[in-house]
Amino acid sequence: MTGAEREAAVAQWLICAVQTQERRAVWQDWTRHGAALMPCGVLFSGVKIPARTVTAAAAGEDVDAYLARVIQGPVICTQNGRSYVALVGPSVARRWRVPGVSVLGDGALLGVPRPSLYRASGAVAHWSVPFDSPGVLCMGPDVEHVVEAGRRGGPACD
Repeated sequence: MTGAEREAAVAQWLICAVQTQERRAVWQDWTRHGAALMPCGVLFSGVKIPARTVTAAAAGEDVDAYLARVIQGPVICTQNGRSYVALVGPSVARRWRVPGVSVLGDGALLGVPRPSLYRASGAVAHWSVPFDSPGVLCMGPDVEHVVEAGRRGGPACD
């Protein structure tokens, strides 16, 4: 599968998170703005981690490379690099018990970048770690590991 084919498959999967009548608006927002608001709790939820926590966990390693290696799932860089959102399964949000980290579950909206947007380009969000395949999300324990490593101020063990 080529990169373009993967991006198209991911886009089709993500679009299933919104009501049928809202899908055209999502495509338009991706085209015009690079990102679109999508509901959490349907196909995915998000764990929002402050950038300082992720940077501390990476301990000097390139943050995107670190997250790709340790979390191994899709991660959004949002708000001009002030936070990262790891996409996890909806059930992870319901069970999340790590204090001080926001969880975007049922009823929350998340600015989801166009699947081909890998670097900041004026959009409100971009993919720090893109999807490997549609529906393949981050594992909760991996995300928790990064948060704990960042709080310790050192790299996560792999």
